[in-house]
Amino acid sequence: MRPTVRHATTHRWVVAALVAMFLLGSPTTAFAHNAVEDRDPAADSVVTLSPVTVSVTTNDNFLDTGDATRGFAIVARDTSGLYYGDGCVNINERTMSATLGLGEPGAYTVLYQFVSADGHTLQESYAFFFEPSSDHVPAAGLSEPPMCGESPKDLPVEQTAPEVVGPLDAPQAVADESVSLIPTVAGVIALTVLLIALGVSGRRKRRAQN
Repeated sequence: MRPTVRHATTHRWVVAALVAMFLLGSPTTAFAHNAVEDRDPAADSVVTLSPVTVSVTTNDNFLDTGDATRGFAIVARDTSGLYYGDGCVNINERTMSATLGLGEPGAYTVLYQFVSADGHTLQESYAFFFEPSSDHVPAAGLSEPPMCGESPKDLPVEQTAPEVVGPLDAPQAVADESVSLIPTVAGVIALTVLLIALGVSGRRKRRAQN
């Protein structure tokens, strides 16, 4: 009966190690993307004043990238494909905002990007309608997405793609690094648990043989 007990004990250690590896190797259960809770102006609403302050609030603080222009952006785009805004964004914990001067009346699409608390860069969009008074002076639209601190003539050529809202390379590197380390550390911990379990089992087996 003694060998059966040793076998059962070893089996329990191995099962425990595998469970630990599964749990520790699943970062998505502990880290989730920020979820948008509020947008102002709201989707499909009517805006009558320009400039307009556009804000996006999520359920968690944004990742601190050290620079609000790194990975964060809010711009508006009209039906002609022209962009409005200066590319600068204000960050206040879990709310990001930007003041945008709008052009001609009509539908506008708000394009925004932020770096989630888990390090991932997220991009979303929604639309609102601009119906100003007759004395409204339209702001000049840009053919390229604006970048904070840079005039349109200084924008690099690679930023001309219409769906690119802000600089993606730097924050994406942060996202990949922060997430990829989690399963690595979890794997090391789980492997350590497994080795300890096998070591304990081996010592018990040697003592039983002696």
